[in-house]
Amino acid sequence: MRAYSLKMGIMPTYTAHNIMAYIMKKLTQWFNQLWYQNPNPAWWMQCFSKVYQLGFHWDKKRKKTIPSPLPVIVVGNLTVGGTGKTPVVIALCQFLQQKGHRVGIVTRGYQHQLSDFPYHVKENDSAQIIGDEAALIKQKTKVPVVIAPQRASAIRYLHEQQLCDIIISDDGLQHHPMGRQLEIVVIDGQRGFGNGFLLPAGPLREPLDKLNAVDLILVNGKPSTALSQKLKPYAHKTFIFELKSQTIEVFNKTAPNPQEPYAAFAGIGNPERFFNSLRELNIQFTAYSFPDHHRYVKKDFDIPESCIIMTEKDAIKCHAFSQKPILVLPVFAEFPSHFWDVFSNSLG
Repeated sequence: MRAYSLKMGIMPTYTAHNIMAYIMKKLTQWFNQLWYQNPNPAWWMQCFSKVYQLGFHWDKKRKKTIPSPLPVIVVGNLTVGGTGKTPVVIALCQFLQQKGHRVGIVTRGYQHQLSDFPYHVKENDSAQIIGDEAALIKQKTKVPVVIAPQRASAIRYLHEQQLCDIIISDDGLQHHPMGRQLEIVVIDGQRGFGNGFLLPAGPLREPLDKLNAVDLILVNGKPSTALSQKLKPYAHKTFIFELKSQTIEVFNKTAPNPQEPYAAFAGIGNPERFFNSLRELNIQFTAYSFPDHHRYVKKDFDIPESCIIMTEKDAIKCHAFSQKPILVLPVFAEFPSHFWDVFSNSLG
């Protein structure tokens, strides 16, 4: 569906894709407003959060942890939505490679279309089949990436095939059966923990006392005042990193005329972060936001602008059918130099 039409509250064409995209867009907006602008959700929502908390603790006690034969680093979130986790996974992988490690990565492959697991990702696999995060991580790191809803089976596969000596789990902080050596939580510096409630009244996947147990806390961007206060007790293991923009690159066609109008597409957890990066580069554009992990189709590109700028995670899903030039703005995670010493020491 055309994102600009959503802003006007209309749907240009009544297709199943447009209707679902419209519903997802409105639900995303509603929950974001609830989680990040409403400090006191309705009592009935808070009741559902209590039920979620009971279910979370029951699940944690019920599922036994399966020890891993290899060191596992879990990089995850405490909240729903994007925090910058994927660039962190890529940066950690590249650092470990530079230190001589053979790295493997396990993921559930969000929105994959697979049926047999564990699945060893191939170089030419489509993001429409394996999911955008798995495709981007494979493209950026070139290491073995294995998809499995039950991550322990992916770890076992990597070990049995002797493909690596250390594993990074893309997400999985709440995947209790998976054994791990190191836990890293990634937090959006501006959004923080929202209103502080568990799902569905708030964005939290699990209670904040998890911060006591994790080994490292990574904050994406300068933290808000409220978040800084919450993280004070964990200052010894908290590090602020920045997502740095690289040079805009041509993704699928020859470079467009610089005078042509640009559209900026963002189907990520926090689209405004991407749009702000473009504004900092003095790029004039019309913003089109979509739900996180949006499945793009040809009709999404039926817009007046002649060229589209996207995140790499969005673009990797679109090269097969977009007839318009696509530009991408690659980003990488930049950490303070002393973080790498602490990270290395944490591994032992």
